[in-house]
Amino acid sequence: MQNDDEDKKRLAKEAEEETKRFEQVKKEQQKKDLQIKLNNDKQESQKLQTELGAKEMKLRGAKSSYEVLKREIEQNKKPREQKQERDVASLEEQLRKSKQELEKMQSDLTSQERQEGNFEMEEKKLEQEVNKLKTDTDAKKREIDDLTSKISQP
Repeated sequence: MQNDDEDKKRLAKEAEEETKRFEQVKKEQQKKDLQIKLNNDKQESQKLQTELGAKEMKLRGAKSSYEVLKREIEQNKKPREQKQERDVASLEEQLRKSKQELEKMQSDLTSQERQEGNFEMEEKKLEQEVNKLKTDTDAKKREIDDLTSKISQP
């Protein structure tokens, strides 16, 4: 029994040592994993720093180009604005002339409409006169026919 107790103690001790070795290996593996992650993060950080530097340089170039373009725009702006003002003035003058022409055309149209109305009234009047003359002519023809028939009768 004593041997059993000693075996149990020895086995317990071996198990405890095995657990400590396992824990030690596990800690070492975690340490290696963390070291690898740290190295990867450092590489990624370095890569990002390089990209940042390139982008900052590109941004400085873009800002410089922007400033150059801005100056060119300002230099070209005044002549363009002056041309636009001349163009607007020209268009306003054309509009004024077109309005005058339109007013004249409207006045001419109104005058022509009045004349047309007068012509229509005169045409109706002439039609009435023609109709009256036709009626009178028809009446005279009947009268002549009546007289001719009376004369022709023995």
